[in-house]
Amino acid sequence: MNHDESRRDLAPIGVVVDALRGTYPDVSHSSLRFLERERLVVPTRTPGGHRLYAPSDIERVRQIKTWQAQRVSLADIRGRLARLDQLLALGASRALAELFLQRLLAGDLASARRAV
Repeated sequence: MNHDESRRDLAPIGVVVDALRGTYPDVSHSSLRFLERERLVVPTRTPGGHRLYAPSDIERVRQIKTWQAQRVSLADIRGRLARLDQLLALGASRALAELFLQRLLAGDLASARRAV
């Protein structure tokens, strides 16, 4: 969870499924649990074990679903997310990270490297 996001911004899994299903009809409780098992999304857990998703988690799921629709392999998705996480951990701005990903997704690797 992003440090700027508070607990009141967290949504339970059912709310997330409902919010995403209009755009991504294949999103289900099961598909979100799969993304968690694969460590692609790591929601917060309540003391009772319920999953709570931050806005950044939901955006991450949207990005994953977009890549899946583009037939990007799970291994490539994992790599792209790892690179994004590295950029954010290094203090790169969200805008820079998004620019990098846009150029990467467009297949312009040289431009993506220059952006970083």
